[in-house]
Amino acid sequence: MKSDLLLSSTYTFLSPDRVEPPFTTWQVRGSYMGNKETCVAIDYIFFSKDHFRVKSVLDIPSEREIGQKRLPSLLYPSDHLSLVCDLEILK
Repeated sequence: MKSDLLLSSTYTFLSPDRVEPPFTTWQVRGSYMGNKETCVAIDYIFFSKDHFRVKSVLDIPSEREIGQKRLPSLLYPSDHLSLVCDLEILK
């Protein structure tokens, strides 16, 4: 994802193909009209390339790791995944 503030996404920056993770939230919600599944990337960590260097990011779990009931679950108790990165401050 790009920003008008000249910020870059940490996950895109370290991705081999320069794309966001396939999802940061994956929910199945039920209603009187049936179940609705939402699988999107809506969470980001932005940084300035002029001031920081991305050293690493926490891997996004696979579909198999998430499980059939999606998020939240016993293993992932939030409906959004944790995004974590290590940044180095540039001089």
